[in-house]
Amino acid sequence: MKPAERRGKNQQFGHATITFNSPSSANLVLRQGLLFMDTNYRCHKCKVEPLRCLKCQNYGHVASACTASSTTCATCAQQHDEQGDCPQLFRKEAHACVACRIGGHASWERTCPSRLKLQRALDERLESNRLPFFPTEEPWTQQCTPLYSGRVSTHTLLDCNWRQSKKTQPCQTSIADSFRPLPEAAPTRRPHTCSSPGIDWADSFQDLPMDQDPPSQTTEKSPTPVDS
Repeated sequence: MKPAERRGKNQQFGHATITFNSPSSANLVLRQGLLFMDTNYRCHKCKVEPLRCLKCQNYGHVASACTASSTTCATCAQQHDEQGDCPQLFRKEAHACVACRIGGHASWERTCPSRLKLQRALDERLESNRLPFFPTEEPWTQQCTPLYSGRVSTHTLLDCNWRQSKKTQPCQTSIADSFRPLPEAAPTRRPHTCSSPGIDWADSFQDLPMDQDPPSQTTEKSPTPVDS
């Protein structure tokens, strides 16, 4: 965890490094996350990162092999030993980077352009940096992520691998068996189109059954014979 003196005033998130005894256990956490105190945390695999000297703040060596005579602050790039008590720690405009030799960011920031350039070179050289999972016998653990395309979520890779495996499996059903043509029926009315000139709406309904009056129940009386 980051030391308390290096945490921001409004910092709400942090990170921790966890070690596992087997690659399968680590891949399980990478796939499903880590449940801690009723909260599921997303995890990603640690990569080989550029070495930064904690004495002179330059890349390529460690402090035990540094030849600098004095310690340089990783926040303001000044010569003082109390890096945790740097007076410019919470003043973003006063931060300075030793590797980039410019201001605007500190030497320890992960978005440092010099660090990102070295990280890309390591990713190109080391295949393990491009593997989001620890390789095992499972094929989905041996797929590399493309370079310079942003971080690819492990859940996205698993979903793509699952869809690809479904495509290669033989299909036992056919979609044509689910749809059967309906029997043809005789038309019940005269067809018309919008381009037909002179449509007589009365004729369009002439084939439809019309309501008819029920037959009359009265009968005609025969003439009564009259005596002459």
